[in-house]
Amino acid sequence: SVKKEAFITTPRKSYWYQQRSVLGEGGKASQGDGYFVAQNPDFGVQFTYYMANSLKSSKEKRKEQESEAIKAQKEVAIPDWAILEKEELEGDPKVMLAIYGASGELVRLIEASNGKGFQRINWNLRRKAVGTITPENKDWKNEGPMVAPGKYQVQLLKIENQKCFELGERVSFEIEPLPELTPTIKGMSAEEVTAFWVKLDQAYSAVQLFSEQVKKEKRKVETMHKALTLSNKILADEFSALSAFSSNFLTIENLISGSNIKQQIGEENEYPTIYHYLGVVSTGVGGSTYGPTPTHLKCMNAAVSLLEKARKELEIVSSKLPEIEKKIRAAGVEIRLD
Repeated sequence: SVKKEAFITTPRKSYWYQQRSVLGEGGKASQGDGYFVAQNPDFGVQFTYYMANSLKSSKEKRKEQESEAIKAQKEVAIPDWAILEKEELEGDPKVMLAIYGASGELVRLIEASNGKGFQRINWNLRRKAVGTITPENKDWKNEGPMVAPGKYQVQLLKIENQKCFELGERVSFEIEPLPELTPTIKGMSAEEVTAFWVKLDQAYSAVQLFSEQVKKEKRKVETMHKALTLSNKILADEFSALSAFSSNFLTIENLISGSNIKQQIGEENEYPTIYHYLGVVSTGVGGSTYGPTPTHLKCMNAAVSLLEKARKELEIVSSKLPEIEKKIRAAGVEIRLD
């Protein structure tokens, strides 16, 4: 009989490839019920684990004890405020799966079911998110590109009362590429391909983070404009300087995503943008394990170059704002820019 608190079984060998939908969407897409297709197994690695009992919070345990006392017609003790506040801070217990690479590095953390008995969960072979996590993207930036084929390990964890505990030993498993067909043109190795996917993901993250920085600087300029109207004297030079920053922000906007004015009437941009170059790369390598072509590498370099140019434009603004802020304060206006 099973007596362990929890354990995870050894997963079957899984295959590494890019999923493809020949109909443009998942399954039978828009073909209707007259077009029959069977559901494919979930992509990736399927983990099966066992929990002798589900994890329960202090609040759940207390309520169970109270229910038993009521059934037994015993007196139910009323918890004091300190206990209730402690329960509120504790949070719900969780079961997690930690996936490690061959060298022991943490590849991914997956929240699993906290149910009693045997449970199953699928890992889609994607690593944890790469790039910078911010308050703006923390709710959706959960995963990055796929890992490379190789040997991995998985371990059950539990989080109780804001503490993390291991549940049993790590279990090894393997991910292999699909049996190779003879390629017309030899591509990169799986390690090189996945490394480039990470680089592409980091590039998108860098642009997104930079865009957030631009928004913050624009808010600072808008706040300073308002502060100028409340100062004890007319600061004409500072007003002109703040107004001139509009040109810098317009240049940055055009470099990142193109002219907003042209987009309103469907006009194409005169020059490719950062997102245009990254889109070419993403479209070319996102659905293939072949790896980037010379064109993709050139587009990646072009995107990085434009991002650096945009950063220099923002630096022009950022370097001048502290002095303008100082003069606004000297004119009798208290201002907060963070």
